[in-house]
Amino acid sequence: MRRAAHVNSCGSSGLAAGPHFQNVPDPVTPSTDPAYANPANEIWLDLTTDADGNGVAQTKVPWQFSPTRRAKSVIIHVEHTHTGPTDSGVAGARLACLTVAF
Repeated sequence: MRRAAHVNSCGSSGLAAGPHFQNVPDPVTPSTDPAYANPANEIWLDLTTDADGNGVAQTKVPWQFSPTRRAKSVIIHVEHTHTGPTDSGVAGARLACLTVAF
């Protein structure tokens, strides 16, 4: 399972959260270019849950949000993050959304 920071707050569907937040935005959306869709440019929180459904994820990125540009939500995706040359950043369906004040 994967969680990722997204550009918009949650809304009536998972699509309302928009694409993954990227420190250096890809001019093409949705971003699948590994030059942009990677764990150094996005916030990826991949995790596996135990039999009780518990899981923990933590990540560090080499940048900080600016006062005017920051992620606004975390989406729980169905798959771990893909890292291939044409599907980097893809993580499957959006299962849940949490609006977060980063």
